[in-house]
Amino acid sequence: MTLASDVRTDAGLGSTGLADDLQALYARAKAAVGDEDLAHIRNVTAYGRAIDARRRELLREGGPRAIRRATALEMAYRLMQFSELGHNIIHGSYDHLPDCGEYHSDHYRWDFNVDVDHWKTMHHVGHHPNTNIVGRDHDLGYSILRGSAGQDWYGHHLGQVALIS
Repeated sequence: MTLASDVRTDAGLGSTGLADDLQALYARAKAAVGDEDLAHIRNVTAYGRAIDARRRELLREGGPRAIRRATALEMAYRLMQFSELGHNIIHGSYDHLPDCGEYHSDHYRWDFNVDVDHWKTMHHVGHHPNTNIVGRDHDLGYSILRGSAGQDWYGHHLGQVALIS
């Protein structure tokens, strides 16, 4: 893996000003993550567990209305598991904090349909080096919206026009 600090100018004179600026920005952002952020993520976890518990209650209750509500809660729960919790934790956002416990990227296990280790490889190796490069970034095309002309077009993309206008 090449770090920004390893990037050299054509003349071989050392790192670029941009690379130094990016390293400094990274250091400041990482230093700003602390106990307040860990408290937030613990709160989100508790909220997610409450959503999941209510969803299960609704499913046991049964009936069309309860099923619709449970479906909405399931969607909220999965979104929370993936984006707010999993994506940030598995990226290692809290790894440098001494009390991160279950929120360390090596220990965290999410309630999602992709294995954590598989996601780490897929995301860090496949997505980040190729972000938004059509044909190389596998994240392009996962969503309902079409982000570039290089993505395959499907009929449901017609709805995108209504969303944008």
